[in-house]
Amino acid sequence: MEDEAWPAARTERNQELLCAAAAGNVKECKRLLQSQGDDFGDWDGSADAWYADEELGWDAMHYAADAGSGAVVKLLLQSGGLWNAVDKLGFTAGDIAWSRNATESYMALLEDHVQQNPSAEGTSLTLVPGTHNEASASNEAYLASRLTFEKDQRGQWRCLDQDRNMVMAQWEDEIMQASARALCEGQQEAFSALNVGFGLGIIDEAIQAYRPERHVIIEPHPDVLQFLKDQGWDKRPGVEIFPGTWEEYMRPKDDPEGEIAMKLGVFDAIYFDTYSQDYQDLRSFFDCLPNVLAGPDSRFSFFHGLAATNRFLYEVYTRVCELDLREIGLVTEWQTITPRTTEEDWNGVKRKYWSLAEYNLPLAHQQVCIAAYEQGVVRTVIGHHATAGMFVTFPSALISLWTAFATEMVGTATLLFLVAAVGDQGNWGLSRGTLPIGLFFIVLAIGCALGYNTGYALNPARDLGPRLALTFLGYGSELWTHDSMYWLGGPFLAPILGGILGVGFYDAFLYTGQDSLLTGVYVFHH
Repeated sequence: MEDEAWPAARTERNQELLCAAAAGNVKECKRLLQSQGDDFGDWDGSADAWYADEELGWDAMHYAADAGSGAVVKLLLQSGGLWNAVDKLGFTAGDIAWSRNATESYMALLEDHVQQNPSAEGTSLTLVPGTHNEASASNEAYLASRLTFEKDQRGQWRCLDQDRNMVMAQWEDEIMQASARALCEGQQEAFSALNVGFGLGIIDEAIQAYRPERHVIIEPHPDVLQFLKDQGWDKRPGVEIFPGTWEEYMRPKDDPEGEIAMKLGVFDAIYFDTYSQDYQDLRSFFDCLPNVLAGPDSRFSFFHGLAATNRFLYEVYTRVCELDLREIGLVTEWQTITPRTTEEDWNGVKRKYWSLAEYNLPLAHQQVCIAAYEQGVVRTVIGHHATAGMFVTFPSALISLWTAFATEMVGTATLLFLVAAVGDQGNWGLSRGTLPIGLFFIVLAIGCALGYNTGYALNPARDLGPRLALTFLGYGSELWTHDSMYWLGGPFLAPILGGILGVGFYDAFLYTGQDSLLTGVYVFHH
């Protein structure tokens, strides 16, 4: 991949960059990417981070990912390297990093693209973007096209557009059942549900199993509207059909009195699954959610088929969706399921819109700070997201309780021994001006050495006081019973014993005074 007008030295330097990236040599890559300061005309003498070889179509990013060098990947990203360049087999550097289990390289590429927020037009929700003359290329063309509802050789329904691209098929049943369960299970009686995009009605059938009092379906395509009427959906109790696009009801151009919005109403469960719309459209729907979610317990989900033929891009959009939903006040939880698909599902279909092994099922809900506290969401003692550890100490999971006890005892003994030493004017004592600084460095050193094991309470009051306060705040009995009542031995008894040992050792072997540090009153000498 080179220009015929390039000097031979430029090609040579680019080849050197590929070799350095393959070797994971950060220093050499940095040197090659810098301007050489020579007179090369229009070229500054630096290697091109985007240059790819002719044989594989790999650029330096591919080679660095293959080598598992996260440092080189980050350097290339900073130097204009292309995260989304594909080789001759259609693989990005992210795909290579994933296949090599190169976590650092993979995450560097993932986070770089997430920060760029790829909310650009053209990322299809449910299939690989079509060419400009296909019905799937634009929503207007799709709505004006004819759809076919047919059964495949196994007798399963599927919907195809006029170009034989699949709009929906029954292989999605497992995904839709799980989505309906996430949205509807545990809902209050007489809850309301909204589905945007009927398709074959798989998600709607699953929602009906939970008996919503009101079930609204927004569907714009005339052929789908006819299909759902043929299936008797317009006659089902509690089901309301809103013909037209979701934009007509949720972003109306002319509704100064809000009549359209009031007619639509608000919902406890919302699902979004449209065809021939890109991520910009989904992001616009996100912005409308605060107006149609009934309250803090309402739930939202959507069919996550974003870039569903490339695992790396799929993970990128998973993260982007989560961040964009967070911007409007929704917290997203992800459930991973493994849908069962076979080649028979795609017989007679022009192009697959799904080829991944795992599906990320999103479930978003409002997360108001006060509600979070009232629901006890943040009052957790153990687990990845526990908050009690911000106030009290816990032993590391990597050590035994005896090691934790010994850590607290040794740490406290060391602290008290050194406190006695720096305060003893007849021995190692520090002046009044430097004493606080000395104490600071003593505590800092002990924390750096032993803090990871237990959080270094070193004082019963430092742990017991906050623990009592958290009990009154509703953290529960687990605060006291976790790890075989660790609090009693670790931050309570161990510091007491350690303090006696530390001061006792100094008093017995180093203290020069006539009184005793253990029994007398310790007074600074001037």
